[in-house]
Amino acid sequence: LSRNYDLLILDEPFSSLDVFEKQRICMILSGKTDGITILFTHEQSVFPRTDYIWEIQDGELHLCGSLPACLTRWQHAPPVIKALIERGKTPENISLKHLEAAACAI
Repeated sequence: LSRNYDLLILDEPFSSLDVFEKQRICMILSGKTDGITILFTHEQSVFPRTDYIWEIQDGELHLCGSLPACLTRWQHAPPVIKALIERGKTPENISLKHLEAAACAI
């Protein structure tokens, strides 16, 4: 992750990591400005800053859209994101920083 790639594909990069390492990896990914990063994950608690959400439904890949507008269309959004939206506090993005800001606004 220390190099810049035109395309970086990460499949379950958070598996087997403790919460501190997950957060560290998210901070690194959130800071990337060059290239395209595609991340496949089942993670439900720690996320990097994201531009688009895609979701697999019935074996097909579907674009939910760009953030933050797509969050209400994300069918399998993590519980914390659903709870924020239900309280009228849709986060700007799904990074920890943005989720904390939305939660503090409640």
